[in-house]
Amino acid sequence: YSNGTSADISSKVNWASASNSIATVNSTGVVTGVALGTTTVNASLDGITSTTTQITVTSATLTAISITPTSARIGVGLTTYLAATGTYSDGTSADLTSKVTWVSASNSIATVNSAGVVTGVAVGSTTVTAALSGITSLVANITVTSATITAVNITPLTASVAKGLTATFTANGSYSD
Repeated sequence: YSNGTSADISSKVNWASASNSIATVNSTGVVTGVALGTTTVNASLDGITSTTTQITVTSATLTAISITPTSARIGVGLTTYLAATGTYSDGTSADLTSKVTWVSASNSIATVNSAGVVTGVAVGSTTVTAALSGITSLVANITVTSATITAVNITPLTASVAKGLTATFTANGSYSD
C-alpha cells in the first residue's frame, strides 16, 4: 500500500507449480509432494508474478511427532488448540496438525477433534496424543478447571483495511483461575 504496509493475499493469488508431476500447489498455497525431484512454485495477481520458490520432494520418512503446547488449562466448555509437528529422517519438519489422528485418554474430561481442538467436558486431567504412520507423540497434559470468564479483550485495538480485503481480529478471555 502507499502507506508502506502489506497484506496477506495468499487466498487471492493464482498459485502455480512448474511441474505438477513433482509437486502440486492448491488455491491456498499448500504444496503437496507427488514424486521425488525439484520444481518451483510462484504466485500471481493482476498480472504481477512473484519470484519463484524452489520445492524439493524427498524420500524422507517420519521419525517423530511433537505436540505444542505440551500442557494446557481450559475451563469446562472452552477450547484450546494443539498443533502437531512431524520430524523427518532428513532433518526437516512439517505441520501435521490436520493429518494426525488425535486421541484423548479420557473423553469424559476433554475431547479432541481432527483439527487438534481440545474441548473441556468436566473438571479433571487427561492426556492427548497424536499419531501418524505408526509414530505416536509424547503426551500433552490437559487440565480442565471450573474457571469462569472475567474479561474479554480484542486485538488489534485499531485497524486499517483496504477495500476488498479483510482484517482479522482476535478476542482473548481472562479467567478466574
